Amino acid sequence: MSDPLVNYLPDIPSESPDISRDALEHLRLIACPRIKKANALLPSDAQISFDEEKTYTFTADQLSVLVQSLSAGLQPNTGVVDLQEFPSPTRKAKILIRDVALKYETGAPVTQKEALGLLELIDDAGIAGPPVKRKMKEIAQLLETGLPQKPL
Repeated sequence: MSDPLVNYLPDIPSESPDISRDALEHLRLIACPRIKKANALLPSDAQISFDEEKTYTFTADQLSVLVQSLSAGLQPNTGVVDLQEFPSPTRKAKILIRDVALKYETGAPVTQKEALGLLELIDDAGIAGPPVKRKMKEIAQLLETGLPQKPL
């Protein structure tokens, strides 16, 4: 993150780097007794503390450079899906999609079996994340128990 700031805003000096958490904890253990003694002699507004949160502030130019740098590799989302990227759905997938679409039109609920089928299509396309995989497992377990299907 510092490279773009240094490259595009070289006139703004950088701060000294922070120490690692492990090094800070080691320093805290060693220095704690001495800090307590020193703080006893210092006014409350000048006391030493390791627990202060560090607040970072950026100028408008710095924010602009950071946003441009971080977003450089992103592609714009046009909201349009290029269907050529995906393989043609199987006959089974087309029937499932048709049936669910017709249920939407009539207001009929989607069954657990249909929901699982749709989630499996997502998984087959390689775009199922952890929530989809968890829901697939949950529905599959419900279907295996043989309990009556509830509408989703």
